[in-house]
Amino acid sequence: MTRNHDKEQGPHRRPAGGHDPGGAARHEKGHVRSHLDIAMEKAKAMAHGAGAPARAAGAETATLRERAAKADEYYDRFLRAAADLENYKKRAERERDDLLKYGQEELMGELIVVIDNFDRALAFAGASPDAKGLSDGVSLIRKQLIGVLAKFGLKAVEAVGHKFDPEFHEAVAQVETDTQPEGTVVAEQLRGYTLNGRLLRPSVVTVAAAPKKEVAGAPPAGSAAGEAPAP
Repeated sequence: MTRNHDKEQGPHRRPAGGHDPGGAARHEKGHVRSHLDIAMEKAKAMAHGAGAPARAAGAETATLRERAAKADEYYDRFLRAAADLENYKKRAERERDDLLKYGQEELMGELIVVIDNFDRALAFAGASPDAKGLSDGVSLIRKQLIGVLAKFGLKAVEAVGHKFDPEFHEAVAQVETDTQPEGTVVAEQLRGYTLNGRLLRPSVVTVAAAPKKEVAGAPPAGSAAGEAPAP
């Protein structure tokens, strides 16, 4: 009985020397499995790591675009500010020039009245032969005053003998004449002046008009209607 039992149990006995081939296989299999797990974890980490730079690059691109938009906005503001500054400088320069040219406009307006009085005095003195000395003195003072004012831009408006110009002339009367072209200034009642090219006062003038033509068969001027002409 014992021998048979030993014979049945024989295949399951551990070999001599303690060597177990099945255990070594199991150990090798577990070792391979652990390497495989490590490799899979590394692969997952690499896949995860590959997405991080892409996300970082996308975030950096978005930041750059935002900064570029801000830069464009600031540049536009700079251009507008520069344009406003340039316009302000030009406007200030024009105002300064106008002040230098026309700042004394009110004073000039008062002084040309004095010149008018000189002109009236000369016209009155010219009508009297006994006032020639006075006329010469007044004429000299008038000429000196006009010379001083001319240095500051005062200039007389040309009128008599020139074509009527509504910008510089003010017509108060018309006279029929065939000696001057129609629309020509034939007389000046009050002299006009400009200050550095700007009108200070227009010339008050009389303008030539074409003579009216008599209608054939019409009675002569001054005759009563229906009155027969004298033989």
